[in-house]
Amino acid sequence: MNTQRIHRLLQRYEAAQTTLAEENELREFFAQGEVPAELQRYASLFTVPRVLAKAPTPSFPAGPWDQAVQASTSHQDSPLASASAKTKPSPLHVVHRRRIAIAAVAAVALLLVLMWLPEAQKPSAPQPIAELQPTESPAAIDWSKYEVTDPEEATRITREALATVASSMQTGGAFTQRELGRMKPIHKIL
Repeated sequence: MNTQRIHRLLQRYEAAQTTLAEENELREFFAQGEVPAELQRYASLFTVPRVLAKAPTPSFPAGPWDQAVQASTSHQDSPLASASAKTKPSPLHVVHRRRIAIAAVAAVALLLVLMWLPEAQKPSAPQPIAELQPTESPAAIDWSKYEVTDPEEATRITREALATVASSMQTGGAFTQRELGRMKPIHKIL
């Protein structure tokens, strides 16, 4: 074949202006095997697809997911049931189905996280201690009804408050001692 014509076709191919017939002509030229040295760099563009088309497809064993999908999609009463029972899905379809399933699970997990995240970042609204009427001012509240008038009741409430404070202080002291004990090995290193 004329190498001048092949050079022109290659230029048109690089400019994406060739027709299918011209691309087939290039494939036939490079499939001959007798390619000039200056055109060797283009040989892989036109011979690799042919080699790949002749290569056998790898077979992958069907996993439990594929068996479950196939069992759930095959219906005995459908007219295609006999045809689908005879054909096996190609290995590429099996891998494709697995990728789709993994992508679907990841998308659902992402959506759940994105729905939960704004709720978790919202600051909690402070709870009002007492509801005020719009016309009331804090000075207008009658606090006398909350005062303890019985001395024994006042003593009991005070003792409970002091016991709570003492318990917290003892817990805090024990915690401080424990944490300082953990720092002794660090002090030896430094």
